[in-house]
Amino acid sequence: MQEGIERLTCLRTLGRVIVSGDKKACKFECLRNLNHLRNLAMECKGVDVGEINKAEFKNKTKLICLGIELSSSNTNEEALEDFQPPPNLEQLGLSSYRGASRLSLNWMMSITKLRKLSQRRWSGFERLSLGNCHVLNLLRLSLIGVWVMNLWE
Repeated sequence: MQEGIERLTCLRTLGRVIVSGDKKACKFECLRNLNHLRNLAMECKGVDVGEINKAEFKNKTKLICLGIELSSSNTNEEALEDFQPPPNLEQLGLSSYRGASRLSLNWMMSITKLRKLSQRRWSGFERLSLGNCHVLNLLRLSLIGVWVMNLWE
């Protein structure tokens, strides 16, 4: 199903796409021209998440909801550091990140419209910088599947 997904350039919602190192599976490059997406959920399996910018998320001005699930094999602390998020992102979910104890993602400063942030099954961090998330009204954090914080405005 995912082979050839790059030709669906008018797609608005992609409920779950698996980005993988498999030859016939979707790669980050396959998402490059899907600039009409509003909702995207992707699972990264056996792929270098540091290559996420090949999907050119910064050009997806209509994308407001993005979910990224990393596989347990992704342990690179800098994998998401250079991520360039879409400018109008309102909802972001990150799952299964394993990395730095003081996570300060530079790109968090550029997401000024973010209203919902969910971070699930994270390990190895003590501090999180939220940047300019002034309109944030939902924050969910969990460590290895145990909810430790829920904040609602």
